[in-house]
Amino acid sequence: HISHVLQARCSTMKPSVAVSTCYSLALLDWSHDGTAEQLVLRVLPRSITDLSTRELVNLAFAIVMLDVPAAEIISFALEHLARLNGMINRKEAHALNIIQYALLHPASLRPRMRESFLEDKASLTRCHAALGRLSKALNDVPVEIGISSSKLQERLGRHLDRLSLPRSQEEPVGP
Repeated sequence: HISHVLQARCSTMKPSVAVSTCYSLALLDWSHDGTAEQLVLRVLPRSITDLSTRELVNLAFAIVMLDVPAAEIISFALEHLARLNGMINRKEAHALNIIQYALLHPASLRPRMRESFLEDKASLTRCHAALGRLSKALNDVPVEIGISSSKLQERLGRHLDRLSLPRSQEEPVGP
C-alpha cells in the first residue's frame, strides 16, 4: 500500500521528501517495486541544485545502494556536491567514501546501476571528476568509524529482557 501512495504522490512530492524517501528505501533495501526508481527519475532531476549537502549525499548513497539506473542523476548530484565541498561533515564524508569506492569499483554496483554506467560513460567520467574534486575535502574531514549497536538492536534487547526471554547479546557491527 505504501508503494502505491508514494507512486501516486510522485508528481506533487517536494524534493527533500523524495530524497528522504529514497534514502529510507535504500536503508530498507526496498528497490524491487519501482518506487525508488520513479522518485529518482521523475521527481529529483528537476531539483538537484536546490538540495542541501546532506540531501545530495543521501541521494547519491540511495542511488548506489538501490538498483536504480540513474548514472546521469548521480553524476549531476556529485558535481553539484563538489561545488559545495566546504560544507561536508563527518557522516557525509563517510558516506561519500562508500560512494567513491562503489563508483571506482563498478563490480560492487548492483546490475542495473552498473549497466547504466556502462551505457553512459560520460556520466561515469563526470562522477570520477567530481569525486576527484571532493577527495581533498574528504581527506580534510576526519571520519570516525565507530562500531556500535544499532537502535533496533538495543530496543529489541530491552524488549526481550522485559519478556524475560533467554538470549545472547548480539555483537555490534561496523562498516
